[in-house]
Amino acid sequence: SHPAVLGARTTLRARPAAVRGACVARELPEIFAAPAPPEVAVATGGRPHTPESRAKISASNKGKLPWNRGRKHSAQTIELIREGTMRAMQERAAQRKAWMLEHPEEVAAQRAQAQIKRLARLQLQREQRA
Repeated sequence: SHPAVLGARTTLRARPAAVRGACVARELPEIFAAPAPPEVAVATGGRPHTPESRAKISASNKGKLPWNRGRKHSAQTIELIREGTMRAMQERAAQRKAWMLEHPEEVAAQRAQAQIKRLARLQLQREQRA
């Protein structure tokens, strides 16, 4: 819980700009350690956060309001969201259909099990009415 990590700006701003970076790096060597090796890079081009860094980020964001709270999406953004959602739903449906074609025995077993459950539920309802 160092002041630089918690966002106490007075500690750093009181020092000259040239000294600030070096001073923080000296006081918090664990934060300014060498970057992770390139083989850890994720698909988007960055590197995944360690559990410790995720915990620090989460702790620092507690109680802060998001920058877009209370703002409405523009019509263009709503359309982009709609298109992305439709695309994802279609991909999911296509994946499910492909799986069903590859595993016909499992599909038949699932359908039979669903039929048995439905008939058992109907029988129970009939008995409760009588």
